[in-house]
Parts: sequence; C-alpha cells; structure tokens
Amino acid sequence: AQSFGEFTVIAASKTALDKMSQGLQSFLEPVIMLYDLSRLEADLAWFMMEGLISNTTALQVAPLARSLCAKVVKYWQMLIEGFGIPEWVIQAPAAGNWLQYNSVDNEGEVLGVDF
Repeated sequence: AQSFGEFTVIAASKTALDKMSQGLQSFLEPVIMLYDLSRLEADLAWFMMEGLISNTTALQVAPLARSLCAKVVKYWQMLIEGFGIPEWVIQAPAAGNWLQYNSVDNEGEVLGVDF
C-alpha cells in the first residue's frame, strides 16, 4: 500500500509539473525531485538487490539529494506559506533557527539555547 501511495504521489506530481508555467516548474521541480529521491533513498538497498539500480547510480542518490536540499532551503519560508502549512506544525526549535539550534550539543533538549 505504501509503495502504491508513493507511486501515485510521484505520478501525480509529474502530471502537475507538466501543466505548470515554466517559472513555477523551476521552483517546484527541485522539491518534487527531493521527495522522489527521499523515497528512492529509503528503499535503495531493495532497488539494488533487484538489479533496478546500479552501484554507480546508487552512489549518486545521496549527493544529489543533499544538493537539492541546499537549493530548496533558500525558499523554505515561501514553500511553507505556499503549501499552507500552519504555524503550529513548525514549532519545533530546529524549524526556526536550525543553525543556532545545532550550535551546541543539546542532546535533543532545548535547555541552554534561546530560540
């Protein structure tokens, strides 16, 4: 069921991208690709064992995902607003100033650092 759901999301995303303006495509395509890669990365061993992805291709998945993260993070506020994500969902300390949150080893606690 999960694989079918992921396939449905990926297929619907591709269909939606094809219908968008060039400007919107260039903005959302990295977000959609990042989702696609996250699903691929989660089951990468299975794809490799089944011979669907070569070792060479598998080694490119993580670096590509990280480069897309670096591209998408610049627009995180616009994405949150555009998708209508409510404020209460992003209340985790790391969702605000994640550089400050990770500036100390807080072992998962929020004590000692103001956010």
